Amino acid sequence: MREPLIPVIIFSVFNSTRTEPANREFHNKIADQFKIEGVQYKELVGVHNGLPELALLVHTDYKDLVLGIAKLAGQESILLLDETRHGTLHYVTSVGVDLVLRVPVDLGQWTEINEEEAVKLGTFTYDPTVGKYYTFKQGVLV
Repeated sequence: MREPLIPVIIFSVFNSTRTEPANREFHNKIADQFKIEGVQYKELVGVHNGLPELALLVHTDYKDLVLGIAKLAGQESILLLDETRHGTLHYVTSVGVDLVLRVPVDLGQWTEINEEEAVKLGTFTYDPTVGKYYTFKQGVLV
């Protein structure tokens, strides 16, 4: 059995109401702020229904920070991966000035796939630092 991994959050600040350049600028500002504040992060590319967007991966210790950023960005959800890489999608809801997570949607196991399968699926995450593609699959044992 594998060693437990660090639980992480994957999120994007991309929003369909903004232009591609405005989304990239917003993403870069968040990444720059993370650097200034010493927040360790990884940049990923998320593809949903064939549409790519930049995403950020951070430790779950930063959940409150991510929720604040999600509110600013107009994001409807964030993705959490536990220490076994089981994924849940958490929709966020405004309650007064705060954002809270609604009941999560079970996505299954975060699983590495090849590029051909990723393109065929049209919904995947690409990690450019290691050149690997990932998606969620139900019923996969770790």
